[in-house]
Parts: sequence; C-alpha cells; structure tokens
Amino acid sequence: MSAMAGQSGLPAPTGLRRTGRLAAWGTAALLAAFATASPAAAGTPLMVGSALSFDGVKVEITSCSFTLPGWFTLGCGLGGFEMSGSTAADGSAQLVIDGIGNQPIYSYTGRGTWSGTYFDLQVTERITTTRPGATIDGATFSMVASSTSNRRSAITGSANLSGPAGSPIDTLSIDLRKPSDTSGLFSGVSTLNVTKDLRVTTSNLGGVNTLILSSVTQSFHFAPEPASIAVFLVGTAGLGLLRRRARRRRG
Repeated sequence: MSAMAGQSGLPAPTGLRRTGRLAAWGTAALLAAFATASPAAAGTPLMVGSALSFDGVKVEITSCSFTLPGWFTLGCGLGGFEMSGSTAADGSAQLVIDGIGNQPIYSYTGRGTWSGTYFDLQVTERITTTRPGATIDGATFSMVASSTSNRRSAITGSANLSGPAGSPIDTLSIDLRKPSDTSGLFSGVSTLNVTKDLRVTTSNLGGVNTLILSSVTQSFHFAPEPASIAVFLVGTAGLGLLRRRARRRRG
C-alpha cells in the first residue's frame, strides 16, 4: 500500500481494513531488513554523523529522523535515504536527498478514506564553505513530487536557515500545489545550519490515489571572493584608462 525509499512502509490511519492489517506485518519485517541492510555504494547514507564534501562545501548531518505518526519514529539510517552533491549549471553547490538507488523518499498508493500525516522526514545539516575566502550568500530549495489526489492532500517542505550561533537567517518553503522551488539571499556566511522538514499529509483522501515525494534539492550560492572582486575592479579601471588613451589619440 505504501513505500519509503523504495521499500514498503505503512501510514497510520484509523479503521484499517484487512489488507492494512496484513501490511502491518509486512512493515515489521521490512524494519528488520532496514536494520541489517548495508547502504548502497552510490551516494552518502543520510544519517547522523555522515559528511559529504563537494564543490566548495562540506555537509555534515547533525540530526535526522523520519516518522509515520502512530506507528514509529526512526533514525534516517534505517530508512534507506542518501545524499549526493554536484555542481549546478549556475556554478552553485547542489545537494540532493533521495532514496538509495534513486528510489523515492516516500510513495503511497491506496484506496479508501484516510486522514492525518502520512510521513515526516526531518534533517539538520551544517554547511561549511571550503573555498578560501568564499562565503554563502544565497540558497534555493526545490523538490520533485507528484500527486493524483483531487482532495486536500499535500506534499510540502521547509528549510530553516540559521547562522553558526543559531541566529535565524531565512525560511524557504515549498508546496506541491504551488511553484515547487524558492530562493533566498542573505549576508555571506562561512557556516550555515539548515533544518529541513519534509511532509506528506492528507485530509479526507478518498478513492485510489498516489502520493510520491521523489527527491529534494538545495543549492548554495557563493558570494564573490574578495580577490575576484579586486581583479574585476582592476580590470574595469584598466579598460577605462585604455578608452581614455584611445580618445586622446583620436583627438
């Protein structure tokens, strides 16, 4: 009836049918499999203590958990999630969270009337720049998700950004029912704390419906380095002098 990171999991509705009771037994077996399964080689497992360095940033996971309300709350290491990094087209550092083996973070297909929060993934990251003299002055938050429900279901996410001392910087929010990316600019910092809260929720979901949260991406934009700014200013000044000399010669 449902799947997490490519594995089966079960929401916590009231009035489970017979199929729901059978799925509950399957959930217990899968949890045991999560505990013994080794993470895939691709990507870095999403769990407390994991670190990933790429494209001028270092990402450290300081807390991570996922919840199926009414059923369980577990560490992310048992959920089959991973993170990977790359360089975006605009040169920013791009961090992606999804299921191991490019599986969805969460998927649900079911029939009947359900209500409540189906899934909640919370991750806190410490982002540190590794480029000498560089700082982060912007971030973009986006997700890949889909829903076939015409009821009040929602796939939402938020990213709370704070400085080294915990001072709030910005909050980026996304909703499947609205444009699925958002950006923020702020004063450059060398260390950034990011707390993500990803939820799949429903209200009076009826009929046969599918909800899928495939992946979440966050890009970090670098402020121009002081040396680069200096080079730009010197170059601009040099062009100005050349133009003046050319005008004098023409005169």
